[in-house]
Amino acid sequence: MAFAQNELALHGYNGAVSGTPFKEYVYANSGTDNVAAAGFFNPAADELSVGSTIYVINTGITFRVTAISGAGVVTVAANYAAA
Repeated sequence: MAFAQNELALHGYNGAVSGTPFKEYVYANSGTDNVAAAGFFNPAADELSVGSTIYVINTGITFRVTAISGAGVVTVAANYAAA
C-alpha cells in the first residue's frame, strides 16, 4: 500500500541535535505497507526533517531520516529491524 498521511503522527519534539530539530514520529502501519521501499516517505517531505526518527508500528522497524532533497525525496536508514 502507499503512504497514508493520516497514519503519520508527530510523537515528540526534542529541540535541536547538532543544530537540527529532532522530531519523533509514529507511523501506524496497517501491516501491509512496504515502509522500506525507496521513496515511501516522500509525501511527508515537508513535515519531516533530517535527524528525525520514525517508529513504524506493527513492523519493529525504526527509521532515521538521513536526507531530504529539494525535490522532496526523503532518504531513510533503518536504525533497528526486528528479526
